[in-house]
Amino acid sequence: MRASEKPSSSEINLITEEHQGIWMAEQEFINMLREGNPNYLNALAHSYSLSSGPHLASTCNEILLMEYLLAHTADKKERAFLLNHYLDSFKGTVYCQTMFAEYEMITNRMAEEGQSLTAEALTKVYYDLNSKYYGPDMVSDPEIGVEWARIPHFYYNFYVYQYATSFSAAMVMAHNILKEGAPAVERYNKVPFRRLLHAPG
Repeated sequence: MRASEKPSSSEINLITEEHQGIWMAEQEFINMLREGNPNYLNALAHSYSLSSGPHLASTCNEILLMEYLLAHTADKKERAFLLNHYLDSFKGTVYCQTMFAEYEMITNRMAEEGQSLTAEALTKVYYDLNSKYYGPDMVSDPEIGVEWARIPHFYYNFYVYQYATSFSAAMVMAHNILKEGAPAVERYNKVPFRRLLHAPG
């Protein structure tokens, strides 16, 4: 877009969404500093990357930071804390977001087929998926079925799958950088993050 051209509504929405994401990440970082939360470095890596690219770039930076912290600690408690945080990232980003994406796929299909999306129907779908993903050894309380109602992603366009795919791709990128060094960094710098974020399909 040239400076003299008027931005389209979609471009305005994109700018607004990006600025909102950056603002929220920065507020999270400030709050963590104020509270003495040890996750502030992770929040800083995420906030910095959001200012220059989408979730893929920010997650790659977070992974590089985590690998650095793990490689430079000799404290067992700190290492346990970092590993727990790392594993929780896999669970929360890859596992849960995949479940969320399947939930959206099922409920959108229900709407396309003319089924009523009542609270009871949505709760049953969510509860059944939660039981499926976490298995018979995990106790699924009936109340978990209404968790769908508090997840803001479900009230927007279909995109939660991008969290899982971005995390997986970022993991490959980060470990390539750690293994290969400069050649992998050069490839990383050539990735058109914004174009990938808005590519069709």
